[in-house]
Amino acid sequence: MHYRYQILFCAVLWLGSAGLLAAQDKHIDGLHFGASGDIGTGYSGDYTPGGSSDHGLGVNGDAYVNGYYFNPNFLSFNTVTSYGRSQANSGAGSLTDSTQYQANVNIFNGSRTPGSISVSQTWNDMQTYGLPGSLNLMTNNNNRSFAVGWSFNFPNLPNVSVGYSNSSGSSSVVGSSSSGTGTTQNYNIHAGYSWWGFPLSFGYNHSETESSNSGLLANAGGKTTEQVFMFTTGRKLPRGYMSFSYSHSSYDSSSSGVDSNGSGNNINATYGTSVWQLPVSLSASYSDNVYASIEQQYTSSNGGAGVAFTSESPKTSTLNVTASTSYSLFRKIFVTGFVLRQQEWEGDSSYGLTQYGVNAAYNFGKRVRGLTVMVGVVDTANQVGNSGASLRSSANYNRRFGHWETNANLEYDQQLATLYSLYTTSSVSYGGSVSRRLPRGFRMAAGAGGGHSGFSAQSGASSQSESANASLGWRSMGLSSSYAKSSGQSVLTSNGLATVTSTAISSNQIVVFNGTSESLAFSGAPFKRASLTLSYSHATGSSSGAVSASDTKTSTYNGYFMYQARKLYFTAGATRYAQSVIGASAGSSNAVSYYFGLSRWFNLF
Repeated sequence: MHYRYQILFCAVLWLGSAGLLAAQDKHIDGLHFGASGDIGTGYSGDYTPGGSSDHGLGVNGDAYVNGYYFNPNFLSFNTVTSYGRSQANSGAGSLTDSTQYQANVNIFNGSRTPGSISVSQTWNDMQTYGLPGSLNLMTNNNNRSFAVGWSFNFPNLPNVSVGYSNSSGSSSVVGSSSSGTGTTQNYNIHAGYSWWGFPLSFGYNHSETESSNSGLLANAGGKTTEQVFMFTTGRKLPRGYMSFSYSHSSYDSSSSGVDSNGSGNNINATYGTSVWQLPVSLSASYSDNVYASIEQQYTSSNGGAGVAFTSESPKTSTLNVTASTSYSLFRKIFVTGFVLRQQEWEGDSSYGLTQYGVNAAYNFGKRVRGLTVMVGVVDTANQVGNSGASLRSSANYNRRFGHWETNANLEYDQQLATLYSLYTTSSVSYGGSVSRRLPRGFRMAAGAGGGHSGFSAQSGASSQSESANASLGWRSMGLSSSYAKSSGQSVLTSNGLATVTSTAISSNQIVVFNGTSESLAFSGAPFKRASLTLSYSHATGSSSGAVSASDTKTSTYNGYFMYQARKLYFTAGATRYAQSVIGASAGSSNAVSYYFGLSRWFNLF
């Protein structure tokens, strides 16, 4: 913002504080409040290498006000206002100076009709757009929200609460023409009542989401209306417990090229008891429209834009019934067993299978101290016959060798999924770490890990990731580094790329991603009452879909110094940021910003 607006904000902040002080001096009956904050001034600037520059003297600050009128249970409030603050590096100057306010009011907290109101708004805030397992792209955001809620709790009547919220925002990827906007409205009502010892809970939620995205991979957007009705109950029984839940959901989605709607019912029931001192758990779940349930889930995460499925007919329903138990054998062996029946109906066809499984975990104790091994075997059979056994196994090792602390783990998991079709997947994950305290106050630690899919339901749908980290410390100072790499298949959502979990997603919705990131950071106290932080990060990524492809590169250098003298703080910071996008929404951003100044904390009253 222009310098004169900064001065205006500072004046308003101080005048408001003075007004509150004057109000306190006049002893307003029943009003109790407190205020604190900090105000600072400093010199800041930014420039683009080979381009324009900007610099000048400015102000920044935070203000906190909280209190109540007459009684905290009658009306209480709190507000937070920040100006010229970049929360990404603790108040030092950066690429953007975020400004925000937030206010909350609680009314009649001590009565049978409590209510609350909240409002907030943020300008020029830095956030990220996600790539799985990799450093995220930097985005510039503006957001606002409003929410109100009220409850009614009267004797011998159902307890009822109602609420409404509205939020909207816009964002743009730095160094790219990619941008997006979105709005969400939500209405909800909940009622609870106890009837013959059964706690009954009813809920209804109505939401409307609308978004528009012109982005890295495709132009997307749309509007979705969702409705969900829920009912739950449960109670303790003489020899156990039971619970039951039912939900009915429906949605209507409209977006460019994709229009869809559907509804579904879901029922879940559990029962727990003991037989011959063995804990027994029984559970059953039924869904009469699996396509609608999963499509609604993806549509919601996609900001209201529809996600195309390979098929939505014929109607598909599923029933899962499970029984399980566990037993501790010889104090060091813990055994669990289960029986699972899965049935799926697709049009006039029916598919089913039964699984029998047992897991055994063994703590080796003194033989191999720190080692615990778990091995499980699952046998699967369907209407055609036995389809073979699958395996799940893991090993965890924790051990101290003198001054060394070690940890290692390995896990293999082969499982069967039934959403839309019966198929088998497998995955392997591994990791390890070591740490130790060294002479003269030094300490070190290092670790590495990773994972990858074995075989999957779709050809080419595999994914993998690797990571490593190391750190070295001495007294109050520390140096750390990290590395990460990931690749696989995903689906585009309003929050970034999400890993594909269903084989029913249409191939033109699949986005293949590949990314790596490295970082290096130093933090410490070079002398008393001083702190210093230096960091560097670099990431590269690529993504390709049916519509377009993009390559991205991000580098950030950041430094921050603070020195405290009583209530006075001297701060200095510098940031260099570069981000480029090649392909869809091509563009680049390369900027340097710096800041140094003074600030003071005040407890006004």
